[in-house]
Amino acid sequence: MKKRVFKMVTVVCVFSLITLAITSQNETYASTKDGKVSNSTRKVVNYSGTPIKVGETLQKFVTKYTKTDAEIPQTIKDHIALKGNSISSNLYPINLGVNASVIDKDGVMWFGANNGMMRIDPFEKDERDKVQYFTGPRYFYDTNNKIEFIVSDNNKGVWVLTETGVSHIEMKPMGYTEKAILMSNYTQENVSRRGMVSQSKLVNGEWVPEVSDNDGLWTAMYAAGECFRYAVETDPVKKEEARKRATKSVEAVLLLANISSRDGEIDAKIRHLVNESNLMSKEYLRKDGDSTFLYPIEGPVGMKGMHLLNPADIYKAKVQGDWVTKGEGETQKRTMKGFIARSYHLDGLESEPVPIGDGFFFKKMLKDGKMISKAMPFEPGTGPDDPARSEYKKVNRRAKKVEDFAGIEVDASLELPARLANLYRSIPKGDGTNYTDTDVIYKADTSTDEIIGHLFIYKVAYDTLCAGPNGDKELGQIIVDTSRNIAQHVLENDYCLTDATGQPTSWGKMTRNYFNNDYAWEDCTTNSLVLLSVFKTAAYLTGESKWETEYCKLALADPYRYADLQSEYRDRFNEMIVRGYKEDHPYAPDNDPRLDPYSRETAMEVQAELNYSDEEMAMLAYYLLFQMETDSTLIEKYRAGIDDWWISIQYGNNPLWFYIYQLAYPNTLGKANLETAAWALKRHPIDTRRWLVDNSGRNDIIDYNGTNRALSKGPNGNSWFVALPMDEMDVKKYNRCPFEIKGGSEHGEILDGSTTYTLPYWLGRFHGMITE
Repeated sequence: MKKRVFKMVTVVCVFSLITLAITSQNETYASTKDGKVSNSTRKVVNYSGTPIKVGETLQKFVTKYTKTDAEIPQTIKDHIALKGNSISSNLYPINLGVNASVIDKDGVMWFGANNGMMRIDPFEKDERDKVQYFTGPRYFYDTNNKIEFIVSDNNKGVWVLTETGVSHIEMKPMGYTEKAILMSNYTQENVSRRGMVSQSKLVNGEWVPEVSDNDGLWTAMYAAGECFRYAVETDPVKKEEARKRATKSVEAVLLLANISSRDGEIDAKIRHLVNESNLMSKEYLRKDGDSTFLYPIEGPVGMKGMHLLNPADIYKAKVQGDWVTKGEGETQKRTMKGFIARSYHLDGLESEPVPIGDGFFFKKMLKDGKMISKAMPFEPGTGPDDPARSEYKKVNRRAKKVEDFAGIEVDASLELPARLANLYRSIPKGDGTNYTDTDVIYKADTSTDEIIGHLFIYKVAYDTLCAGPNGDKELGQIIVDTSRNIAQHVLENDYCLTDATGQPTSWGKMTRNYFNNDYAWEDCTTNSLVLLSVFKTAAYLTGESKWETEYCKLALADPYRYADLQSEYRDRFNEMIVRGYKEDHPYAPDNDPRLDPYSRETAMEVQAELNYSDEEMAMLAYYLLFQMETDSTLIEKYRAGIDDWWISIQYGNNPLWFYIYQLAYPNTLGKANLETAAWALKRHPIDTRRWLVDNSGRNDIIDYNGTNRALSKGPNGNSWFVALPMDEMDVKKYNRCPFEIKGGSEHGEILDGSTTYTLPYWLGRFHGMITE
């Protein structure tokens, strides 16, 4: 067995104070050398400019009726009765494809056509709101968009008759805060599941919360919004409501970080990374073999992607014969404590059975009086290719590449904080007993996007819920301990989130060798941000210098220099797009603009191909780093990185990203358009059902090369990507493309939480960028 040797590299970060708009939060908690929490002063970077002041805006509320419902207006009934008779064409003053129209008492014009309805208000202050579109079952009775008749309700809204039914679209004045509370209330009633907030599914007319393998990320983002609300609220009743909601969801996220109760070390076979993939090798190091594997010595900073393609001198073993697929193998120690679960089920409680074929699941159980976790399916059979296990083909597909998970056991004896376990131990079963640890089934194979969600909420919750003399000290201690455990796990496992086989999870690799892999070449900037955040957050929360030392080493020292790596993000993506075009068009002429990494044509392809889950990871990481970092050199390096992301992000009208980008430049007014952020919040629908929306029939946009990405109709062909107002698109989380033309489902069977509104709104309020 190979012994692990940890090399201590001393790197000094110069904490030179720079002129930032920094305001001190109330007292919060930092741990002392003995690991216990003590009072200390935390600091939060706020915007130094004047916040955008908002007030009441018109919000859309929709009620649907059948054509025979007694509540619909008499004018609608009369029109239905007339249908089929001879109706004068002058009933509708505007033809040209318009079927119906009405002008209300305020001079607002409504026009109905075969593909939806248009509202024109020449008195709207914002040019973007003068013309608004209505289409699909969010607004109409169903997917039938053919408008037959419109009647004003004499209160700014309209009644609309389509071929299949009637809907009443009310336009109600509502403030931003009132809207946020209303949406959060609905989320609590219909989406929250023991504190988890991801999404719900409509089953027999009722919303049933679903388990998501991104439970940690989605819940962390919702919880952060409620934390910021708690810090902002002045009304004692509303403040307490926010505190309770935030606390329960923070506890739910912390439960995922602790629920595996994994402890100790395991002996893992030594495998190497496979170039051009995210997999570990099927072959492993034989007993007493030479473990030298020739990864790139240089990089990742400055590494060119072409160097990693078909390499002759890298990604090969020094002694090829020492890597085998059979026989005894050399092993290395891997740490289990600190592993984060994706989600968890309670056996027999959830609305759907555990989807065994969709990842790696472990059930907690007692064995010889000791708690363990055992991988499902429990019986390995003869191996991954056993036909009897064909129903687990998704598990096997991954297991064939590395290890066979089935039946693996791992120590689960680490004590779970009772406060967290009470989230499920307090739930009664049908037989009168309560659920216990042995009813827990958790999902493993966790990814870096889950990690960043955890870190994000740890910092936010620590600063808001655990602050001051009345702060939640117990919760603060759990946050500190959990952050430390995660950092230790990542450090001792070669910068990877490591599963029960001792191998890195599929998407939890953050090693330099992985970053020098062609597969990870264009997005290693994002994953290195997560790694930096792991240690920076641990240093911030624990007060332990070892984590700051590790963070500074990775940020500044060779061969890592991950802070410098951030400014390469855009160039790498450009090169990747050009490389793909060359492969598909080997005979393209030299003057083809798609061969130029900095041409407009390449920029458009980058915009269409971006991974918006990576965008989400990057922005949450940047929020953490700009809040915690005080070293001027590192701040400038991170600014160069977030500027690269802003090239594409600025077009998405995402209020959360606008606010985070502005916080990177707290004293530079106008870096992000805060007016646009406030407008985007205004146009966010209150209804977060994923209704079908199809904008492909609109005249003001075109589809970019059939990619379901909207382009504006610019003059002289100078079109660019456009994010439609949020109430004219299907509802989506922040890991989806903001330029999609169509999406959602006919019956709106999925309900999202309020996070995409409540998080940016309360974050903007907390940091002084919007006020009401």
